Amino acid sequence: MFGTIQVDLDALWTYQRYLPCQRFAADNANDPVFAEGLERFLGMFSRCGIKATFFVVGKDAAIPARQRILRRIIAQGHEIANHSMTHPLHFRSLSVKEQEREIRQAHAQLQGLTGKGPVGFRAPMFSINARVMRILREMGYLYDASVIPSAYMPAIINLLHSLLQKKPVRMQGGGVCFGRAPLGVYTPDELDPASAGKAALYEVGISVLPRWRLPMHSTYVFIFGMPLFDYGLRSLEKRNIMLSYLFHGIDLVDLKKHKVKIPFFGSLAERERRCEMMLKKMCQTYELLTTQMLVEKIKEGT
Repeated sequence: MFGTIQVDLDALWTYQRYLPCQRFAADNANDPVFAEGLERFLGMFSRCGIKATFFVVGKDAAIPARQRILRRIIAQGHEIANHSMTHPLHFRSLSVKEQEREIRQAHAQLQGLTGKGPVGFRAPMFSINARVMRILREMGYLYDASVIPSAYMPAIINLLHSLLQKKPVRMQGGGVCFGRAPLGVYTPDELDPASAGKAALYEVGISVLPRWRLPMHSTYVFIFGMPLFDYGLRSLEKRNIMLSYLFHGIDLVDLKKHKVKIPFFGSLAERERRCEMMLKKMCQTYELLTTQMLVEKIKEGT
C-alpha cells in the first residue's frame, strides 16, 4: 500500500496569535520551527529513507535564511507545497479575491525558490470550501490536502484552543460536513468538497481512525499516547486505506527552551521518540511517497 508523510511548516510567528510563547518576529532567521524542528525531521526522514511533503507559508519562503534550508529540502528529494501566503486563521471566510491572492502570492514565492510551481495546497487550519477548490483547479493544481474527514474536528479544535487561551474560542478548523467525506484520496464534487465527484483536482484527506472518524495525527498522539496511533495504523491497514499522516514542524521544537506552553505535549526527548517510532512503523506497512508522487500514481492507475 502507498502512503504519504506531510509536515506543516508553520513558523512560531503563526502560533503567537493564540499560544503563550517567546516572541519571535516573522522574519527572525532563528525561528525554532526551521532552526530546530525542521532539522530534526530531515534527520529522521534520512534515517528512515522517507521522502515527505512540506507545506510552506509563502511569507517564510521570502526570508533568505529559510530559503537556504528550503532548498535543502528539495535537494534531498522532498516536496514543497503551498500553505498560503500569510496563514490567515479564518481562510474560508475570506473573499474570493483574498483567497486567490493568498494562494497566488505563495505560489509565486515558492516557484521563485524552487524553479517550478507547487502542485499541492493545504488551507491554514484546514479551513477549506468549494471556492478555494475552484481557485486551485483554475491554477492547474494537482491536489488539495485540507480535508480532515471528521465531523468532530471543529469541536475538538475549539476545545483545545479554548483551553490554551483560557477563554471560549471559535476557530474555523475543519468542518462538520467533512465527517461524510471519503477516506483516503478522492476527486471532490465541484460544489461540495466533502463528496466524491469528477472535479479535475484530487483531495488527499488526512488520515483519521476509520471507524470513529477521530484524528490520529501527531498532535493527538502526543496528548493521548502511542496506543491511539497503533490502533489507527492497524485499522487503516486492515481496511486497505491509503495513509496520509500529518506532523507539524513545532512537534520537534524544544518548547521549554522557547517558553511555548502546549499542555500534554511532554518533553522534546519523548516527542522525538514517538515521532521516530511512528515513522518506523509506517515504513513497515506502507510505501511512503511524496504527496505529489502518490497522487500521480493514483491518477495513472498504478
